[in-house]
Amino acid sequence: MRGSQAVKGGLQVSNEYIEFGGKKSTDFYLVIQKDGVQISQPEENRIEATLPFMNGFYDFSKMAGERTYKQRDITIKFSLSAKDENELYRRKCDVVRWLSGAKGELRISFLTDYHFVGATAVFDTSAFEFTSRRTADLTVNFKTYPFLRSDDYSDIGFDDFNFETDCLNLTDISLTAVEQTRYAPPATLKVYSYADRPIRPRLSYKRSEDDAKSVGFTYFALNDQEISASVYRNTEKEFDLDELTLQPGVNTLAAYGFGTLTLKLYEEAL
Repeated sequence: MRGSQAVKGGLQVSNEYIEFGGKKSTDFYLVIQKDGVQISQPEENRIEATLPFMNGFYDFSKMAGERTYKQRDITIKFSLSAKDENELYRRKCDVVRWLSGAKGELRISFLTDYHFVGATAVFDTSAFEFTSRRTADLTVNFKTYPFLRSDDYSDIGFDDFNFETDCLNLTDISLTAVEQTRYAPPATLKVYSYADRPIRPRLSYKRSEDDAKSVGFTYFALNDQEISASVYRNTEKEFDLDELTLQPGVNTLAAYGFGTLTLKLYEEAL
C-alpha cells in the first residue's frame, strides 16, 4: 500500500483512508494499518465443456461477446482507539452501522484514477479484536463490481465555455450512423476528453429496425483512422473496443451504416 506512514501506539499505520456511503473512515477514528489494504484480482467466469473421446475442451467463456468476471474482494484492516473499553466498543458499533447501511461507491485515497462501484461491506466473526483496553483491530471485507471505474471524462458544466471552439459533452453521448450514398457525408460526432491520457470509453450499441441483415456500421473511423472491429451487438450490453481509444482533447467519430453507438465517458479496468 502506498502513502505516508505513522506510528500510533507502537503500531505502524497509514494516513490513507476510505470513503464509502458519503463518509470517510477518519470520521469514525479509523486508521488503516500499514499494508492493511488487500485488493484481489477478480476471477474470470470459465465455461468449459468436453465430450467423450474428445481431445481438449470447448471454451464458451466469450459466448456473450466478451469475458465476464466474478466479484472483486477487498480486505481492509483498521486500527481503532478510544479512552476506554466502553467507548472503544461504542465506536466499533458506529463503524458497523455506517458500513452495513451503505452500498455503492468505494474510494480508497491512494487510488486517484479509479474507484469501485456496487460495493457492500461484509464482517466475519473475527472482524473485531481488542488489542488492549483502549485499542482494537477491525477487519472489513468488501465485495464489489469486478472492474475499477474512472470518474467521467466529459466536460464539466458551467466551465469557461467558448461557443465557437468548445464542445460540451454529456456523460453519455451517441452517434447514429447514416446509410452510405454517393453524396451523403458520414454521420460525425466530436467528443472532448479532458483526461490527461488516452482512455477507452464504455460503449453500448442499439440496432436499427432498418438493419434487416444485422450489418451494423459499414464504416467507422476515429480521427480519420478507420476502425476495423465490428460495431454491431444483438443487445445493448456495455463493451469496449481497443481501437476506440480517445486522446486528450477533441476526437472526431464518423460512421456510415445502421444503428446507434453510445459512448459512456468513463473507463473500466481490471
